[in-house]
Amino acid sequence: MIHLPIEIWSKIFKNLSATDLINFCEAFKELEYLLTDKSIVKKFDVQGNYRFVEVDFVKFIKEKVQYDHIRSLNINNLYWVPLKDLRSLLSLLTKLEELFALETNLSLREKDVKLYGNLRVLAVCASVNDCNIDINLVKVHMFLLKRFCLKVTSRRGNITNLYRIFKELFALRELWIEDLTERPSELINYDMIVYKLQFLNKLVIKSKISIPFLDYKPVGMAKIFESRRFKSIVIIYVKCPQDKIVHLKNISIFDPFETQLEIAWDVLRRFYCEMPYDVKAAEKIYMTRNVKDAQFEELNFCHNKCFCNINFITATWDFLKAPNSRNLKKLCIKSCVLQRKPPPTKDHVVENLERIYPFQDIVENCSKLEELEIMSCSSCNVTIADCYMLINQLVNLERLTVEVPIFVNGNFLIKVIQNCKKLKYLKVLSCGTNEMLNRNLSLALKDAKYLEDFSIESEQINLESLLEGLNEINSCKLRRIYVNCKHEDTRFQTELETLLKKNPQLILVALAIQIEQTTKKMLIRKILKEFCDNKAKYYYLYPTSESMSHVSLQHVHKDILQFNTNVSIVDLADFR
Repeated sequence: MIHLPIEIWSKIFKNLSATDLINFCEAFKELEYLLTDKSIVKKFDVQGNYRFVEVDFVKFIKEKVQYDHIRSLNINNLYWVPLKDLRSLLSLLTKLEELFALETNLSLREKDVKLYGNLRVLAVCASVNDCNIDINLVKVHMFLLKRFCLKVTSRRGNITNLYRIFKELFALRELWIEDLTERPSELINYDMIVYKLQFLNKLVIKSKISIPFLDYKPVGMAKIFESRRFKSIVIIYVKCPQDKIVHLKNISIFDPFETQLEIAWDVLRRFYCEMPYDVKAAEKIYMTRNVKDAQFEELNFCHNKCFCNINFITATWDFLKAPNSRNLKKLCIKSCVLQRKPPPTKDHVVENLERIYPFQDIVENCSKLEELEIMSCSSCNVTIADCYMLINQLVNLERLTVEVPIFVNGNFLIKVIQNCKKLKYLKVLSCGTNEMLNRNLSLALKDAKYLEDFSIESEQINLESLLEGLNEINSCKLRRIYVNCKHEDTRFQTELETLLKKNPQLILVALAIQIEQTTKKMLIRKILKEFCDNKAKYYYLYPTSESMSHVSLQHVHKDILQFNTNVSIVDLADFR
């Protein structure tokens, strides 16, 4: 295999990320020459590559990579690389046309903007204060931008500085903008941005606070997607012929109905809830007025309101059993979807009632599922408990978030971890004190060979047992651990120290635990501090009564600390 011609290697690696290539070259040193191949390094993607925690990223590029071939560079989430090093690197990449630098130290400061002169595509984070720059620099160094992704980290300062920048981006065709501030004052006026951009074809807005009604029909833009779930509000507009622009929640665009899926769509619409499908499907449905031919990649049936009634649940079943969901990759549901099919008549005999679980058909239909979120519904009873075991049949699962009812003992997690060998992300939320759940989870962890991110929230956890389970994992792939519990009675210091010694690659260890003994608290903090040996790592112990708002934690880690659905929304990291 090692002696294949370079042309073959080029074909193999040109469609993979630079991270995969770097890992491969590290294993086979004689193939490091691949890092100089133009067709391979033209698009250099090292997003979130924690290998560069230990290795100097810029030095690696200068010494190992033929960097003058790089046209597209993705360094999203490399938050620990010093700003001066990133600027030094960009000064060398004179032919760079695309830069993805979300969650890095790059921004819209004057010294940064001077390095963007050749860019057609840019993704960065910036505060409103960062936008207070000489506007002539924008005219000279950002005038070529056609696609722009901006995370606004803070609105403190003069908001007009932000509008001034967009006024000079004459070539801009696509804009993604996320407002990370939860403060309701001095909101971003999106009209002030849109009406300055004459050639805008697509606008993506994401916010943590309410977005007012925005009508861009006068500039020929239609709202094709809207989601207001949990803490994420997303609205997407695209250029559209005037005669095609209709209100997103039109009474009916499929009437007369020809399929069960169309009937299910109408049922959900009558509940005035967000449509469950992903952006790609939403745009196709909007433009064609046809749901029958849409292929769903993501479906989310969780909303801020609970619609736990048989009509909504049946519509959910119909969506998930339709041929349109066979290529589904992400799914978020309430536990009520796990319940049995109701009896066909009121006069049924309980003894003769066949127990039919539609979720079994859903699992078979959606066998390609990679990410699953199941939130608990307080109206559900114990009849749903058996259905959790069906999750282990989804062998392609890579991410699982599950809120476990108090009457479910968690033994399904043993089978899930044994059968779902690709599982990298596991978040378990317990609805109360559940000793059997904690015990079964601890037993299950030893088989989690590919687990990278682990989170558990429960009223009470036996941390000694839990950490022992994590210590039995031999793969050393763990990257992030979050534990949140109000009551913890065991002595777990030894297990914690063993875990940190065994897993130096851990980037985040956040323990939200109510510990009364001052000496025990000090000892745990001392252990965490001892092993927190570089700027990329965050090791914290804090009481559950406090939030982590005072902790200087990178936004990239917020997904593991709090629940905010990852399904049928927009992640700015997907901007490409």
